Amino acid sequence: MNREISAKELKELGEDITLIDVREPDEFNKVHVKIAVNFPLKSFDALATREYVLSCGRPVCYVICRSGARSKTVIERLIEVDPSTEYVNVSSGTIGAEEVGCKIVKN
Repeated sequence: MNREISAKELKELGEDITLIDVREPDEFNKVHVKIAVNFPLKSFDALATREYVLSCGRPVCYVICRSGARSKTVIERLIEVDPSTEYVNVSSGTIGAEEVGCKIVKN
């Protein structure tokens, strides 16, 4: 089953999680959650992303974008190629993560 969490819940999880950010590189480079890895939606490759997620060795993968919409799209694609991993949408996205004080990288 796949679900959503808030940015506050994301912060409470700490840094030992798999978090993929599906925003475009220019957005990601401006601001992103410190532990996030960028897999842009525009050039999204579900199989390559699945391989990365599996290499992390965690049963849950968190997916984030700016506000939660693009990450839902990516999760739908990932479920098609990897129904065994739980994908969790960060519903309030990077905007929410910054607001609640997640560790953020800004350039």
